[in-house]
Amino acid sequence: AFIEVKTRKNNEFGLPCEAVTKNKQNKIIRMAMMYISQKRLYGLNFRFDVIETIISNDKIRYLRLIKNAFDADSII
Repeated sequence: AFIEVKTRKNNEFGLPCEAVTKNKQNKIIRMAMMYISQKRLYGLNFRFDVIETIISNDKIRYLRLIKNAFDADSII
């Protein structure tokens, strides 16, 4: 899996996962394709996950793993 981690101090501006925009997804997918090509990892299945956290006072207040948050087919 390729994992994008997003952290915020609060959810005043939305959940951390909302920062993984279509543009950001496109960049992650392009980098993943380059990595797969360089390592010759053809024929394997990969997924794109997002981990979101909210931290306050140096403590994790919220943590969530979103498996298959997006896929390469979702990018136009």
